[in-house]
Amino acid sequence: MHPTDARPQVEAELQHAQSARSAGDEGRARVCARRAAGAAARSYLSCLGLPAAPSVMDNLHLLSSRADLPARIQTGIQRLLLRVDADYRLPDEIDLIQEARLVCAHLLENTPCSPGEPHPHA
Repeated sequence: MHPTDARPQVEAELQHAQSARSAGDEGRARVCARRAAGAAARSYLSCLGLPAAPSVMDNLHLLSSRADLPARIQTGIQRLLLRVDADYRLPDEIDLIQEARLVCAHLLENTPCSPGEPHPHA
């Protein structure tokens, strides 16, 4: 999948996340934010010639240890991988929609696939 193919899905999931948050459904907002990041991760991994995993979380795990990603992006990925506590909450300072936006923007804009170039593994 070329990054330009992933962008509509990423944007739709981020919009769903924001809508869910506005409706008071933080659980759904987290799911949508993670799906957005997972779509960007799948595209990025594909451009690297690496097989993408079937699950969003597995794709994020695959990226979490990549030394070629900036520290702030690695932090964002780690935050997206955090599990909620017994009350289904994350620490107050973590905003998964914001983390997903940051990670997605980096992965889609700094892809190893060249713009306009056909995807090498399609």
